[in-house]
Order: sequence, then structure tokens, then C-alpha cells
Amino acid sequence: MTFYIFIVPVILVSLYMILLLRGLKKHDQVLYAFCQVRRDAMSLVREHNLALTRDDYLALREIVDATSATIHDYNLCKIYVFNFRRFLAAIRRFKGIELKTNEGEVLKYEIVRLRNSFGRALVFSFFTFTPFLKSELVLKLLQRTLTGLATLGGNYVRARTSRVLTILSWIEVEKRMLNYS
Repeated sequence: MTFYIFIVPVILVSLYMILLLRGLKKHDQVLYAFCQVRRDAMSLVREHNLALTRDDYLALREIVDATSATIHDYNLCKIYVFNFRRFLAAIRRFKGIELKTNEGEVLKYEIVRLRNSFGRALVFSFFTFTPFLKSELVLKLLQRTLTGLATLGGNYVRARTSRVLTILSWIEVEKRMLNYS
């Protein structure tokens, strides 16, 4: 009995630590994606510091500001469970940064790549900190697929049934005709 008295708290503490480490892993993965976008943008500014045009610099500065604001507000935003309103507010705050037209002149493709990676990091963070969303979407897709198959199957069965009923009624008519002859 004393074995269970000692082992139960150890198991409970171990489970708590596993959950805590899993949450920390999610936190680090998402935060790393945003930090990597900011590091890449800053490295482009450092590499091409004198060769940057005004448009290039403004586009890179916008990416750095957006990622810095996201990283700064990260702990505030990640604690809300499936708060789609806050997610849309964050996207509106960045004014569709991945679709901006000031793509720059020298670093056009790098800026587009950074904007796309910022958008992917934002969507990845939303799906990471929204519990059960992926399984809910899969279950809804499965439900709609089964409903569609049942409808199609029902239409197929209904068509076959009506054909069988037509054949049976034809057989009845022929049978009556034979009885009267």
C-alpha cells in the first residue's frame, strides 16, 4: 500500500511535466518561425545595406515591424482557445503584408519569400494553438463525404428500386394478361 502512496504522486507529477514540456515545445516551434523570418529580414538589410533602394528598405522594415509586433504580443495571443476574432485582428493589423505591392527593386524575390514565410508562420501558429481544430475539420469533411455518398447511394438505390418496381409491375401486368387469356 505504501508503494501506491509514493508512486501515484510521482506519476501525476510526471504527467504534469510531460504536458508542460509539450506546451513549451509548441511555444518554441511557433516562436522560432517568427524569429526566423525576422532574422532573415535583418540579414538582408545587413548584407545589402548600401545597395538597398528606398522601396526595398521600406518593405523589409515593414516585415521586421510586423514580426517584432507578433513576437512581442505572442504570449498574449497564444493563450486564447480558438479566438478567430483575435486572429483576424492580427491579420488586419498587418494589412495583408504578404500581398503588398511595394516589392522592392533589388530584393524583389527575397521580399516576396519573406512575406510568404510570415504568412505561413501566422497560419501555423493559429493551427498550433487552436486545439482540436484539425480533427474538427477532418470530422466535418468526413461527415460531409459520408452524407454525399449516402445521397448518391440513395439516388442509386432509388433508381434501382424504381427499375425493379417497374419490372415487377410489368410482370404483374403480364401475369394478369396470361390469366385472362
